[in-house]
Amino acid sequence: DIQTVVGANVDLKKVRLIVAGDMNDLGNDNDPTKFASIFGDFGNITISQQKKKPPEPTCCEDNGYQTFFDRIVTNSAVQPQAEVIYLKGYDYPLDKTTEFPSGRHNEEHKAIYGEVTFPAAQ
Repeated sequence: DIQTVVGANVDLKKVRLIVAGDMNDLGNDNDPTKFASIFGDFGNITISQQKKKPPEPTCCEDNGYQTFFDRIVTNSAVQPQAEVIYLKGYDYPLDKTTEFPSGRHNEEHKAIYGEVTFPAAQ
């Protein structure tokens, strides 16, 4: 519980929220209102957009990278810009294993990088 960390009397709208990673269908939908049930106490939510147009799918290796699950979510008024990270000499998937001994498929995502800016007045 975040209130345990920041204090029970802290207004969470004043806490700077940055969450990055696999947002599953929430990220693919790209609709900030769908995050309200999870992060609504932090105020209005913005979701990162990729700089590249059209954007590049980031999930998953086992479906040929067809979805956009990997995002940055924040309560900053400035929408974060993100991009897929490529390492010189390497291509996705980085792990070329398609199926692991356990029988699980390689669901590797493409890594993203982005910057979150909080305006001074926020």
